[in-house]
Amino acid sequence: MSREFGIYILTYPGDYHLAQALIKSIRYFNPELPIMIIPGTGFNRQEHPFSGEKIMDDPDDIRWSSLGAYDRLFWIFQGPFDKFLYCDADLICLKSINGLIERIKTEKGPFMYVNLPYHGYGLKEDTSDGYDDDRISKIKVGGQIGILDRLKNFDPEHDVYKSYPFNSGLIASSKETITPEDFFEFRQKEVSFYERILKKDFDPRQLYELFYGDQGRLNYLVFKKKIPLKSLYPDAHYRWGGDTFGVSLQDVLSGNSPYAFIHWAGCPKPSYSIFASGFLFYFLYKSFGYLRYDYSTNGIPGLAVWEKFSEPGSILSMTKFSWRDFRSKIWPYLKGWVKRKIF
Repeated sequence: MSREFGIYILTYPGDYHLAQALIKSIRYFNPELPIMIIPGTGFNRQEHPFSGEKIMDDPDDIRWSSLGAYDRLFWIFQGPFDKFLYCDADLICLKSINGLIERIKTEKGPFMYVNLPYHGYGLKEDTSDGYDDDRISKIKVGGQIGILDRLKNFDPEHDVYKSYPFNSGLIASSKETITPEDFFEFRQKEVSFYERILKKDFDPRQLYELFYGDQGRLNYLVFKKKIPLKSLYPDAHYRWGGDTFGVSLQDVLSGNSPYAFIHWAGCPKPSYSIFASGFLFYFLYKSFGYLRYDYSTNGIPGLAVWEKFSEPGSILSMTKFSWRDFRSKIWPYLKGWVKRKIF
């Protein structure tokens, strides 16, 4: 396996169906790229569907071993690849990423490529000097990185509004960008904050006590270390799966997609569920109160692309995912709708 460049995918049993399709889509456009699986919570190393991929070993450096099962995104900085692209499982690849790879090969020193904020549908990068409280609400920023009042106490010098937080679901970087020393020093500071301010022992499973999981932690370290942020645009950027937009399967297979990935973060994700398309999709998307689909949206955006690369479904998988959608999303939505109508 080449160590110069590779792809990491973090997955756990609940999204194996997404990771499998992502791997197939990447290999459709870049068949030679090495891919390594980061085992998420509940991953069974003896029983999983990724026979063609290497599974990353647990960290052996004591400075990384404090990560715990809930900080596994940081495994990318101690893995075998010198430079890499990290992908959440809820992505699908739409075209070759050779352009990004060539850019990355020229990088020297610490760096990170992310999906920079953009306005409208043109993926225009925001070039302003920063954001203030009037332009970006505390709720929106806090939802990306953590509890703002506590973060101010954690590090009074860190201005959370200086730059809009980036999503950590698709990033390109290098091993030297975040070192074991960087993480160890940060973790010690975090543990101390829990003990002194929150009056409790640090537990990495408590993802929302201070930072918003590994995304909040990574944002903090990147901005604190002044790591250069660069854009994945124009050859490796993603489009959010919560938008309604036209990317046809034909365009994707012919290499004419305007985006490199779709990212279904915080919105309905493709699955074998009966609620993923057709008239039943209405109930699924309505359970996400912030989505602005209309009646013409009769399925998860990008579903046809996922179906092209996904494993064949079965009655069992359809039942499993349909029940999961109903139990976790649709039933709570229906109960709330009835309550609002009555009271």
